[in-house]
Amino acid sequence: MNNSNSKRKISIFYTLLVLMFVSIVMIFWVNNIITVNSLSVKNNLLRKEIKQIEQTNNFLVTELEKLKTYDRISKLAGEKLGIKYHENSTSGGETIIVKAN
Repeated sequence: MNNSNSKRKISIFYTLLVLMFVSIVMIFWVNNIITVNSLSVKNNLLRKEIKQIEQTNNFLVTELEKLKTYDRISKLAGEKLGIKYHENSTSGGETIIVKAN
């Protein structure tokens, strides 16, 4: 009877040990799933932010191209600064120096 009782205690001990091990493994597994889901959500938010920044960047590049056109600059130079461009105003090799007051 003593032998049977000790086998039972050992059996219960090993059963509890196995249950504990399985519980720890499951806890790590669930934690890993939660971490992956959290990273996935952050990844999606960053992708949306990148897409929005790219759209803004494309818009700004388009605006820059519009603002730096020759026609716009010459019009502003003529209206605000009184500068006019004449095609044959200089002969080859001459340098024009503009002095500011």
